[in-house]
Amino acid sequence: MSIDLDAVKRRYTETVTVVDAFGRAIKVGRLKPSQQLKAGEMGANDSAAATIRVVCHVRAVDDKDLGFPETRQVLNSRLDMLEDEGLTAVIEGMKQIYGVEDDTPSKGVAESAKNSSASQVSDKPAG
Repeated sequence: MSIDLDAVKRRYTETVTVVDAFGRAIKVGRLKPSQQLKAGEMGANDSAAATIRVVCHVRAVDDKDLGFPETRQVLNSRLDMLEDEGLTAVIEGMKQIYGVEDDTPSKGVAESAKNSSASQVSDKPAG
C-alpha cells in the first residue's frame, strides 16, 4: 500500500472559513502533530485545556494571518480577541475539518471551551 505523502502534508495547509456572530471571517486549520503536542503542553494541568486546543486551530481572522500561538501570552491574547462568539465559530470549523457530523459530542466541547474561557480571562484571584 502506497501513501500519498503530499496529500498528508496538504491536509495541514487546507483551511475552512467560518463566520462568527460578529461577522468576522475566521480561518480554521488542522493542527500538525507537533502543534497538537505544544497545545497539550500549554494546557497541561489547566482547566482551560479544551479552549487552548480550540484557539490553536485559528489560522487567520478577517484576512489577518496568525501563526501558531507559541506562548501562553499570545494564546491568551487570541482568546480575548475571539471571545465566546469566535470560539463557537472555530468549533464549527473544527467539525468541518475533522469530519464530525453529529453535534452531540461537539456541544460538550463547546460548553467546556466556553466555560474554561470564562475562567481563563479573569484576572481576579480565586476565593
